[in-house]
Amino acid sequence: MCAQTPGHWGNRWMGAGLNGPVHDADIDRAEAFWRSHGVTGGVTTCPWTHESAAEHLTRRGYRVTGTLQAWARTVGPLAETVPLDSGVSIERVDPDNPIACMHHISQMAWGFGQPNVRVPADAVEVGYRVITHPMSTGFLAWRGDQVVGASTLECSGDQAAFFGSVVLDHERRKGIQHAFFRQRMKVAIDLGATTAVVTGEPESTTPRTAERLGFEHVYDTRTWTKA
Repeated sequence: MCAQTPGHWGNRWMGAGLNGPVHDADIDRAEAFWRSHGVTGGVTTCPWTHESAAEHLTRRGYRVTGTLQAWARTVGPLAETVPLDSGVSIERVDPDNPIACMHHISQMAWGFGQPNVRVPADAVEVGYRVITHPMSTGFLAWRGDQVVGASTLECSGDQAAFFGSVVLDHERRKGIQHAFFRQRMKVAIDLGATTAVVTGEPESTTPRTAERLGFEHVYDTRTWTKA
């Protein structure tokens, strides 16, 4: 269970109901935790979440406000089905380089928010924790001296999670997303992962790219929030 600042994506309860029924007291504790941090949180469920979670959440005024599709495949080399534009290069982020880290943090914030505005301090703080974490590997797409995209990989044991890929609007359909997939897969192979998973909104380009690269749609997650 996490809390950041009001409206932050990190205000989330993950794994609810994966180890048995969810009770009203569990939700009471979650809401008390969020109130203590001055935020409103959401609950993420999946097909293996105990049915009691949806029952209690619905009764308490929570509604499904978001869905993510999860796609998975065996870790292995990816074919270059879409070549990378000749003017773009992909660079691995050095976690000890604060400038490279800030480029990655800024692209994440702008890609999932309002572009080219001052990145809020809380987004910088969380971004640094993510990109410098031992399980994380970040990537940047460059066109000359301009960053045009960013992506992230997290490996834990035999699991590799591909997430946080953003590309500037005018640089899309130039093979950057496919290149991010290939670079993350190379690192996952080197780290000994056996399963790769990526999630994306149903209407986004992520599911289409994943399917094209041999990933299969395996399940959906839902985010529940309370008005």
